[in-house]
This record gives sequence, C-alpha cells and structure tokens, in this order.
Amino acid sequence: MNKIRGLEDCLIPNVFETEKDAREVVYELARLGRRINGNNVINEIIYRKENKLKDEKNLPAYRNSEILKDNQKKKTLDLFVEQYGKKKRECFQDINRILIPWVFGDGFIKVFNYSQRKLNQTQKQRIGGEKFKDAYIFIHIIRTVGILQEFGATDYQKRSGFIHDDPEELRDKRIERIDNLVAGSEEETKLKKDIKNAPEYKEIYNLLVKRRRGNWKEIIDEKEAKLTIHHLRLLTRRVNESYKGYVRRMVNGCSSEYITKSIKQLTSNPEEQMNLYAAPLICKAADSIDNTRRVREGDISQKISRLSHNLILINGTDWFLNKYKLKPKILINLRKELIKRSQNEIISVYQQYKGDKDLAVKAKLTKFREMETEYNSLKKYLNVNK
Repeated sequence: MNKIRGLEDCLIPNVFETEKDAREVVYELARLGRRINGNNVINEIIYRKENKLKDEKNLPAYRNSEILKDNQKKKTLDLFVEQYGKKKRECFQDINRILIPWVFGDGFIKVFNYSQRKLNQTQKQRIGGEKFKDAYIFIHIIRTVGILQEFGATDYQKRSGFIHDDPEELRDKRIERIDNLVAGSEEETKLKKDIKNAPEYKEIYNLLVKRRRGNWKEIIDEKEAKLTIHHLRLLTRRVNESYKGYVRRMVNGCSSEYITKSIKQLTSNPEEQMNLYAAPLICKAADSIDNTRRVREGDISQKISRLSHNLILINGTDWFLNKYKLKPKILINLRKELIKRSQNEIISVYQQYKGDKDLAVKAKLTKFREMETEYNSLKKYLNVNK
C-alpha cells in the first residue's frame, strides 16, 4: 500500500484502511452511477461509518451528499471535516489517482474514467447485488475486471475488461435514438455513420497512445494499442449477429493472420504470446461469469438463453484450447468457474420452479435437464489447479 503516493494520508481506521474497504467503495460508487472524486468518496465513507443503508428512504439524501443524523439532515462533507479535520479532507482531492490503482493496479485510471463516463450516458441498468436489483451498467464492467484480477489476468487482459462493452452498448443506444429522428436529418445521418463504425474504437486508441497531463504510466505502445482495438472489435457483437456466429467469429479471429503477426512483433515469449492470443476469450469468459448472476432476474426463457450462451462460449473455448499445445491456465480456470456457476444456476432454477404445474414451464425445465447433462459432460481440463 505504501507504494501508492498519497494513500497513507487517506486511510481512516476501521472504515477506509484495507483493500477490501477500497474495493467496496469503488463498487458502490460505480453501482450508483457516481464518479470517483473526493466528495463522492467522502460521502460513501460517511455512510459506511454511520452504517446507513442506501435504501429507498435514504437514497435521495445520499445523492445530495446528505445524511440524516440525530433527526437532522447534515452535509456529509461537513460531517467528515468535523470528525477528521480540513487537512484530512484535502487528502481526498486527488483520490481518483489513489483509489483506482489501489483496487486494480497501475495503468487503468484513464480507461476506468472513460468507460464509466461513456456507459453512464446510456442509463442502462444491470443487476446490482444484494442491496438493489438495478444498478448502472458500469458495475458489470468493474465486476468483470475484478474477476479477471482474481484469476491472475495480465494488465492487457484487465485493460480489455474495462472497455469490452463500450462500442456495443453505445451503438445499441444510438439504434434506440434513431427511431425518434426525422429521416434524412443531419443527426440521423451521423448516428447511422456511428452505428456502422462506432467512434469509440478511435477514441479508445487515442486514449491508450496519447500523453495527457504528464502521465506516462498509462501510455502503451502503438502496436499494442492497435491489437487492443482489433481484439475489441472481436469482442463487440454485431447487429443481428447470432451468439453462435459471434463466438465462432471471435474464436477464429483470435489467431487471424493479422493478430498472429502483431503478437509476434510484441513478444517472443510463448506464454505471453498465448495470453495475447486468448485475450478476447479470457475477457469474454469473465464477462459471462458475471452475467450468469443475471439468470436469477429474468424469466425462464431468459434463463435458458443465458445458460445456452455459456455452453456455446465453453465449446468455442474448447475448440481454441484444443488447437494449441500450450494452453493459458487463466482461460482454463475461468472456463471451470463458468461451468460451476452455470451448474449452480441450473440447481437454483429447479428450486425456483419446484412443484410448478404449468405445462409450458415443465417443457422448459426439460431444456434445463438437457443443458445440465451437457454441462456435466464437460470434464476437460479439470486437472489444472487455480
């Protein structure tokens, strides 16, 4: 922790002093659509210290950086200064550059801020955990990166995790908007152009290679940035593309002539090369592990769709793994976790619909039994330890 400049000055005993505390603060801010800045972090810290739930009653006050204490509304920033002093408050002015490296490591501030800003614009919601069903979509992004980090991902793979949904989600938002525009208008013309080729690819490339505010740590080689964008295009599902077609295109694209040439230019280390070849599949596996938790929020047809998609991805992953003698352990372990999560969700479905006499539900449960059999047959690579 001491290596992160300014970190020690921000620590608060029993509230904000461990990596777990920092992670929880980041996740809560992301879940509620709030940026990582001094005021927002302090607001979250005060709510944590006071053990205040951000429920329907308290959420409006939370969003106004207020808290009900002793039957009075108080500004959380004022309360923080009362308890810890102005000097402590000043330590949080640059918390963005402290908190993100603390939780995810160096080199991700720009992609974190960019992705959150862009995805918050969509107003799209994702399941948010125990406290709220609905949360801003960016919570899915950092949970995906959290899974990648847990399984020992490289910086390249984590960087891909931060940006993996941006072009697709923003394109889909443009498609929604275009229905309400006058045909042939300037705005419609621009949206159609941006739908065809999302401008986020160029924006992200520039984000990765251009120096800003004297920060060299997050700048990567142009060849690596180009490979990142190529992988991002593989990760972006095309309009009206079937999931099976999407996975097939991604798997085949992982070892395309362009990618093979690019990777060999970046490194001659066989293990590093394989981690780059597999980067899109590694990112997608972590993405699917997090998305599997959404099985519980949909109807039975949506549950079937999600678990079927997982099987398609696992089979595509197996095709990739069988192609190479040197197999990335992280991809094998993510595959194992995706199988385990999917099997657990199938069990939860059985419990949820136990005793349901609806004939349509019974027919769909038959599909779950078929998937369960297929998941149980996936015995490959189980000898590789995490």
